[in-house]
Amino acid sequence: MRLLKSIKIVQRKTPGRKAVAHFKKKRPANVLCSNCGTKLNRTRLNLRKLSKVQKRPQRPFPNLCSRCMREVFKEMVRK
Repeated sequence: MRLLKSIKIVQRKTPGRKAVAHFKKKRPANVLCSNCGTKLNRTRLNLRKLSKVQKRPQRPFPNLCSRCMREVFKEMVRK
Protein backbone atom coordinates (compact mmCIF):
# COMPACT_ATOMS: atom_id res chain seq x y z
CA MET A 1 0.00 0.00 0.00
CA ARG A 2 1.38 3.37 -1.03
CA LEU A 3 0.75 6.26 1.35
CA LEU A 4 0.31 9.85 0.35
CA LYS A 5 2.22 12.65 2.05
CA SER A 6 -1.08 14.17 3.13
CA ILE A 7 -1.95 11.12 5.26
CA LYS A 8 -0.46 10.42 8.68
CA ILE A 9 -0.47 6.99 10.37
CA VAL A 10 -1.42 7.01 14.06
CA GLN A 11 -1.21 3.86 16.18
CA ARG A 12 -4.24 3.39 18.47
CA LYS A 13 -5.22 0.67 20.89
CA THR A 14 -8.74 -0.73 20.82
CA PRO A 15 -10.65 -1.67 23.99
CA GLY A 16 -9.56 -5.28 23.32
CA ARG A 17 -5.91 -4.14 23.58
CA LYS A 18 -5.27 -4.64 19.92
CA ALA A 19 -2.90 -2.21 18.13
CA VAL A 20 -4.57 -0.71 15.07
CA ALA A 21 -3.30 1.85 12.54
CA HIS A 22 -5.57 4.83 11.94
CA PHE A 23 -5.03 7.05 8.91
CA LYS A 24 -5.48 10.76 9.58
CA LYS A 25 -5.30 13.73 7.28
CA LYS A 26 -2.54 16.18 8.13
CA ARG A 27 -3.43 19.75 8.94
CA PRO A 28 -2.03 22.36 6.56
CA ALA A 29 1.21 23.97 7.72
CA ASN A 30 1.41 27.59 8.79
CA VAL A 31 2.16 30.05 6.02
CA LEU A 32 5.41 31.95 6.56
CA CYS A 33 6.56 35.32 5.25
CA SER A 34 8.99 34.75 2.39
CA ASN A 35 11.16 37.68 3.49
CA CYS A 36 11.51 37.46 7.28
CA GLY A 37 9.99 34.03 8.03
CA THR A 38 7.32 35.11 10.54
CA LYS A 39 4.00 33.27 10.68
CA LEU A 40 1.28 34.94 8.62
CA ASN A 41 -2.16 35.38 10.14
CA ARG A 42 -4.54 33.05 8.37
CA THR A 43 -8.10 32.50 9.44
CA ARG A 44 -9.17 29.89 6.89
CA LEU A 45 -7.28 26.63 7.30
CA ASN A 46 -9.54 24.39 5.26
CA LEU A 47 -9.08 25.79 1.75
CA ARG A 48 -10.41 22.64 0.08
CA LYS A 49 -14.03 23.66 0.63
CA LEU A 50 -13.62 27.16 -0.84
CA SER A 51 -14.05 28.08 -4.48
CA LYS A 52 -11.07 29.11 -6.61
CA VAL A 53 -11.94 32.81 -6.45
CA GLN A 54 -12.06 32.73 -2.64
CA LYS A 55 -8.66 31.03 -2.43
CA ARG A 56 -6.87 33.82 -4.29
CA PRO A 57 -5.27 36.53 -2.15
CA GLN A 58 -6.75 40.00 -2.47
CA ARG A 59 -3.66 42.05 -1.63
CA PRO A 60 -0.59 42.85 -3.74
CA PHE A 61 2.11 40.77 -1.99
CA PRO A 62 0.33 37.80 -0.40
CA ASN A 63 3.53 35.99 0.59
CA LEU A 64 4.82 38.89 2.75
CA CYS A 65 3.80 40.00 6.23
CA SER A 66 2.46 43.52 6.67
CA ARG A 67 5.79 44.86 7.94
CA CYS A 68 7.76 43.53 4.96
CA MET A 69 5.04 44.67 2.56
CA ARG A 70 5.35 48.22 3.89
CA GLU A 71 9.10 48.08 3.31
CA VAL A 72 8.57 46.96 -0.30
CA PHE A 73 6.10 49.80 -0.88
CA LYS A 74 8.54 52.32 0.56
CA GLU A 75 11.31 51.07 -1.74
CA MET A 76 8.99 51.25 -4.76
CA VAL A 77 8.02 54.85 -3.96
CA ARG A 78 11.62 55.95 -3.37
CA LYS A 79 12.77 54.66 -6.76
